[in-house]
Amino acid sequence: MKTSWAALGAAMALAAAGAAHASVSLTTGVQVSNPSLYNGFEGIGDWAGNPDFTGPYSEGGITVQYVNDDGIWTTSQAEEGTHSWYNDGGGNGYTDITRTDGGDFKEISFATGSGYFGGGASLLYEVLNNGVTVATGLAGPVPGYQSGWTFYGFTGGGFDEVRLKVSFDGAFSPTAFEGGAYDAIAANGGVPEPATWAMMIVGFGLAGAMVRRRKLAVA
Repeated sequence: MKTSWAALGAAMALAAAGAAHASVSLTTGVQVSNPSLYNGFEGIGDWAGNPDFTGPYSEGGITVQYVNDDGIWTTSQAEEGTHSWYNDGGGNGYTDITRTDGGDFKEISFATGSGYFGGGASLLYEVLNNGVTVATGLAGPVPGYQSGWTFYGFTGGGFDEVRLKVSFDGAFSPTAFEGGAYDAIAANGGVPEPATWAMMIVGFGLAGAMVRRRKLAVA
């Protein structure tokens, strides 16, 4: 029976992707230690509700952008330093976090606050890999305006984009009203996981076996 190289490659890619996606998990109250990537917004400048500023803003290998709305305020509150990221007055969009070089994350954490007086809202998220959602849900409560910060994050690898918003909604929506503030984004880059390596090795072995069979057939 003949096996096409395209089919074999597609099967290997799907298996490797599935192995990577399966391990994404939410973390609460923990900041990534010894990060190789870090965005504290300290070089962003003093923007106060500028309607023309939504990013992208890149610092320390991490790029942040506000999607579907405008008006970022960078000095309203900060977990560390003097700057942070907040859609002034709230907005109908979300904050998007990626690696500046387009690579995957192994783990990421971020300080989360809000613009809601009195609090009560929650962090909602979508985690994606190559445009496909691999995790989504409600992370937990977020402090009110200038009332502190809570660290959330994701670990396990197999993702290259994180979308965030703080809202009273029960599920992530890219256009619902929200008021999330973020600071101290720390991360480490992703590397192939053991399951992915194993699948790649099996694939290479199968490819080698096919080549040997073809040589024997010719002989």
